[in-house]
Amino acid sequence: MTDTIALIDSIRKVYDEKGYSINKMESLLAENGKEGSVSHSTIARFFSKDKRSEYNYKYNDTIRPLAEVLLDVDRIEKTDDVETQAMKTFVHLKGSKIDKLESALEEEKQKRHDIVEKLKAEHKSEILRLREQHDLETKMLREQIAFKDKRLDQFIDAMFTKDKKIDEQGEQIKELTQKLINCENCKKVSQK
Repeated sequence: MTDTIALIDSIRKVYDEKGYSINKMESLLAENGKEGSVSHSTIARFFSKDKRSEYNYKYNDTIRPLAEVLLDVDRIEKTDDVETQAMKTFVHLKGSKIDKLESALEEEKQKRHDIVEKLKAEHKSEILRLREQHDLETKMLREQIAFKDKRLDQFIDAMFTKDKKIDEQGEQIKELTQKLINCENCKKVSQK
């Protein structure tokens, strides 16, 4: 972290010595193919006299692009003092390490993606078989439900029909009972 703080201080020192402005920094970034890599507000905050005690900047997003533009880290010259040579070397090595790690990360992501795709391809037939089996079972279960619904409807209809017949027979029994009670011949037989 102390190397990063020293680097930030060096970047700010070069900025002050050369009398650059925020707009000049944006144009230097653009000239070096880094246009828009550091926002206007971040550049303003980074070089603000009031914010000189702040060191909470992302290395790759802010510090590195500014260092590459102001310190010309790609060329270590004999005329550079020892501190400047050390800073340029530090930025170059750290940038190199970050680039290698990012490259390794991308390779690892690609390997994992390839493994997943390979597993999908290897198990595609199994997945299709399971899907077909599931579809077949679902179709069979729907047919069973439809059949049972039909049977249940028939059972309910039969119950209503039976209940209707029972009600009709109950009415007939009442009518016959009433006729029997009111029957004159039956009264004579019962009196004997």
